[in-house]
Parts: sequence; C-alpha cells; structure tokens
Amino acid sequence: AAMMLMNLLGRADIAYAFGGKSCASNRMHTRLLQFRDPTVNTLSSRLSIYDDLELASDQIESIPAGEMDIETLEEIPFIVQAWSKQRDATRIERLIKRVVDERISGNNCVATIDPFMYNVAITTWAQAGEMERAEEILFGMLEDGGIVKPNVVSFNSCLNGWARIGNAERAEALLTKMTDLRNSGWTNLNPDDRTYNAILESWAKASRKGHQDAADRAEDLLMRMIANFDEGTTNIVPDAVSYTCVLDAL
Repeated sequence: AAMMLMNLLGRADIAYAFGGKSCASNRMHTRLLQFRDPTVNTLSSRLSIYDDLELASDQIESIPAGEMDIETLEEIPFIVQAWSKQRDATRIERLIKRVVDERISGNNCVATIDPFMYNVAITTWAQAGEMERAEEILFGMLEDGGIVKPNVVSFNSCLNGWARIGNAERAEALLTKMTDLRNSGWTNLNPDDRTYNAILESWAKASRKGHQDAADRAEDLLMRMIANFDEGTTNIVPDAVSYTCVLDAL
C-alpha cells in the first residue's frame, strides 16, 4: 500500500512531514517525482486506496517500536486524513502515538515530527464538539518535552472550534496564550487575521445571545488588529469580515 501511495502522491511536502529526508534514498525520491500522477488531483482520490482503514492502521500499529521504515512513516499522514474524513479522532491519536514511539525509540527516520497530524486531530475533535479534548492535545504539544511544537495552525484549529460553538472567552484566551508564547521566544506563533476574525465572529455570536460585554470585547479586539497593522505586522490586516463582525456585535 505504501508504494501505491507513493505512486499517487502529488504533494511531496506531506511525504516528508517527519523531517526524515536523509533516511529516504535518492532513488526513492526520484521515483516519487517520476510517478506523480497529475490525474489524481483530489484528496478523496488519493485516500480511496484505503478501502479498509482499520486494517491499514492495525498493520502499522503492530510494527514493533523502532522498526518502522520511512515508507510506512510517509503513509501515516494520509491515513490520518482518511480517519479525519471518518471523524474518528481516537484512531488519529493512536497513529500519532505510534510515530512518537518511533521517535522515542531512536528511529533515525523520525528526525522531527511535523505538527500536521496533531492539527488534524485537533480539528477532528473540534468538529465533533469535543473542545476540551482538542485543547488538551494543543496544550500537550507545549508540554511534551519538545517532541513536536504547535504552530499557528494548531492554535487556529482549536480557537476556531471554540469560536464555532460561541465560546468567545475560551477562543480569546488562546489568542492571549499565543501572544504570551510569542513574546517569550516562540517566534513561529504569530497570530494572523484568521485568528482575530474567528474570535470576532465568536463575539458577534455571543452578542446575539445577549452577552453584555460582547460589543466592547469585539471593538477592543478590532483596535488591537488595527494597532498591530499600524506597527507593521503584515499578517494581521483588518478586512471586511473584521469590521462586519464588530458591527454585528453592536
């Protein structure tokens, strides 16, 4: 299945999600480029080879720790996406654990672990309304000894989940956490306009439900966006969504 997947791959960035390029031979990389199929241009098409997700996952989980090869490791992010389509975050977490076990066991094919799979797990739990579990995964990334670090997508995925269910306080608390981490040296955690707009939308929802401070909180957040933009922060640009959300919250 791994070789079939590699023949269908159209995205090399996910194929090297583990930072293990040195473990993949030049011949394998050449084959990856050679067998890219431009007709297979949708995620659903790529995932269709997994007719039995449970069997594929069970086979991976049965591999002894430290013995997983690079082709299997490259297959896991696609299986994770397939489980996400099935809304099964538990199986996603089990696969993440296997990759972490490989890292801990000293498998040289896992030089680093990209947060991609964690972000998928966070999103999947959030879509199921299980926000406490989604946030638990996010905070676990901050406390796991540096095995994997969250990025802006990690925070935005969790933040969007809180915003979706109208919990603006929890969403904005994550923005505060991002800002504190960035100021303490996590330079990759720069909130963007999507971060702010998700919270603004959440405050607009809260206002419609009668939250007394929603309008003021939304306006304050917009002022922070404008201040950041005026200071030269190019990834935070107030747009029509930003202003519309504040108007809706009034």
